[in-house]
Amino acid sequence: RRKVDSDNLTLFFMPHCPLALYTNLMATNWDCLDKVIIFGNSFDFYIEQNATVKQDQIQKLQSLEILNLLQPHWKEEQVDVSKKDISSRAAWFEQAFNDLGLTFFPPGVVSQLPERPLHFTDHHEEGDEVI
Repeated sequence: RRKVDSDNLTLFFMPHCPLALYTNLMATNWDCLDKVIIFGNSFDFYIEQNATVKQDQIQKLQSLEILNLLQPHWKEEQVDVSKKDISSRAAWFEQAFNDLGLTFFPPGVVSQLPERPLHFTDHHEEGDEVI
């Protein structure tokens, strides 16, 4: 967990990280999210792609709950990586840098946030990436 300095903006360079890592960061910094900028996977895309989640996927359910609570409060700019810029790279490179976004929380948004879910845990399921 990384707690940001509440006096300064902090940029997190996190392309192609697991969903739980993003939501862990946001849950940890709930009271100062307006100081967090994340260069990483599109959170809007995560929500769209995970409309149906099995009830036994506790970590994913908790992560999506965090995203759904925060979605009305963030701003996300899509980052397009040109295929010609990465054509000489291995195929995995394109996969790591697809669906990128620059996500931030506008100044003053913290006072508008709902309470952080109390049940947010670091629970790991078999097959999950350990963070």
